[in-house]
Amino acid sequence: MVKDDLNIENFVKKHESNLKWFRRIYKLLDFLAISVFLYIIFAIFNMDTIFSSIKSFELYTGRQYQFIGFSVLYETIVLVIISAVLALIITLTIHRYSDKTGAIQIIESKYPELRERLKTAYDNRNTRNIIVNDLINSVLESAKKVSSSDLLNKKKVASGILAVLVALSMLSIIAIYDYDTDIKPVDIGKDIFAPEDGDDPDDLPITDNREDDDNNRKNELQGETSIVEVEGEKKDFKFPSSSAPGFNPSGDDNEDTEPFEPSSANERDVISSKAYYENLPEGHQDVIKRYFEEMAKK
Repeated sequence: MVKDDLNIENFVKKHESNLKWFRRIYKLLDFLAISVFLYIIFAIFNMDTIFSSIKSFELYTGRQYQFIGFSVLYETIVLVIISAVLALIITLTIHRYSDKTGAIQIIESKYPELRERLKTAYDNRNTRNIIVNDLINSVLESAKKVSSSDLLNKKKVASGILAVLVALSMLSIIAIYDYDTDIKPVDIGKDIFAPEDGDDPDDLPITDNREDDDNNRKNELQGETSIVEVEGEKKDFKFPSSSAPGFNPSGDDNEDTEPFEPSSANERDVISSKAYYENLPEGHQDVIKRYFEEMAKK
């Protein structure tokens, strides 16, 4: 009886161990596929260019290392590591919520004759009576046709292998033809954080008030339009805004103006001008004459 008891326990432990290995294979296939796909995305979008803008990686950018007879860039190694780390996190997250069905439940689902019997026999493996011993013996007899491959999810393995092959094929095409896009994360960062064209936050708005100042100056010189009446005729009397030659407020050129004739250098005639007139008002002639005489002395 002890031999049967050990057999049922060993049988379940064996298949539980196989099931764990199969689930590790699922994780490995998912990890490889996700890693390669992530690296493809990084390579297509030139993520390796971002290292040149990071001080910690800037000194190592462009260096090459020998790996199995191939020269590998430093940027490529870093991208592979980043892809692997992210793939590991994603894979663990996915399989954390995956199916956790045990080996006993899977075997019972595939073999109806063992349904409920295998679990009952395993739970009572330490019990000693005729009924339990007979149950264990019958279960072990039926379990001889159980294979470890029955615990393997063939669809999941096939899909994982297909995903890895597709990812490796795409990676080979990209490596052979050196395919990438024009998108670079450094340029995207500059476009996002750079100010818009023509905008400089350090510049203050400058207003050109020269035209307004000129208009105000003209208004100050010209003033308001004044109407004067000369001999019964109303005329527009306005101070001109310019003293340039030829200015005429009425808009008509004065054609009668005589041209300026400079005096000859040889003419030395002096014309005296009268300081006062002889026909002065009566009673004030002496006072006015003295005034002009005093002015002449000065």
